[in-house]
Amino acid sequence: QKIEHLNDDFYGKIKVDYWKLAIEKNFGISVNVSEVYVVGKTDKAILKEMLAVKGVKNPEGEKLQRSLHTVGEIGSRFVRENGIEAVQNSDKFVSASKQITYVGLLTGNCRNRALAKIEMLGLTNYFSPVIGAFGDQADVRSDLVKIAMKDAEEKTGVKFEKQNVYLISDSVRDIWCAKEA
Repeated sequence: QKIEHLNDDFYGKIKVDYWKLAIEKNFGISVNVSEVYVVGKTDKAILKEMLAVKGVKNPEGEKLQRSLHTVGEIGSRFVRENGIEAVQNSDKFVSASKQITYVGLLTGNCRNRALAKIEMLGLTNYFSPVIGAFGDQADVRSDLVKIAMKDAEEKTGVKFEKQNVYLISDSVRDIWCAKEA
């Protein structure tokens, strides 16, 4: 079944109201996505903030995990059905980076949604094995840096120091993330 719950554009607005669908499915609460600013936040933080607006404080456990899974499933399906635009020359940048260092992925998106975007952009080979951290692993974006560094160490056997880790991004929240980490 094709996803038809479309909104406007990418930044500031969500193309698919997967947040609403996930929360209604798992918490039985109707939410309005426009009540929460989502850009640059982790998927986990967005879900928690939307639930807090409706009076659900500190949601954890199975319902939250199922909601994150729903967001990832619907989001990845939407990306696969509708595509995604790459930042100009992103493939060349990632390819050049991979030749001189390890390349990881740090994103506020749930893992399966992020991997669907990477696949649609034709960047899968640059992130193999997938090293990084995803928006279903932490509320605070800067916490993803430690998670990504630990994942990189486990997968490569290399101990990474913060001063040798670089975050490259298109979001001011990622700049804050790098400074906070």
